[in-house]
Amino acid sequence: MVFFIFAILAFLLLFVFKTYRTIYAVVISIAFLICVTSAVLAWGLHMFSQGGPLSFFTTEIGAREFYHLISLWYTADILCAALIIRNYRAYRRVNSVVPRPPDTQGATR
Repeated sequence: MVFFIFAILAFLLLFVFKTYRTIYAVVISIAFLICVTSAVLAWGLHMFSQGGPLSFFTTEIGAREFYHLISLWYTADILCAALIIRNYRAYRRVNSVVPRPPDTQGATR
């Protein structure tokens, strides 16, 4: 179970610290984060509909713990999305091309 949690954290950190150059990459990455969490939620709901607790690496969790885990995971996705957007905006601000004003002091008439 601990390995699974560390894998998810590493996965989220990779998405947060990646450099996004286009808004499309930002949108696709955030959508991917939400889709992965939603897929785990769907899988868990399917397993609970068949009865019994979920088993993660020899650790069984019930429905209540699963719902808390998923809500925490969605919260982490929202925080990661906010960080991704903030990093993208900072990247755009730093790399934006600002036109220079014309040099009028050295011009001759």
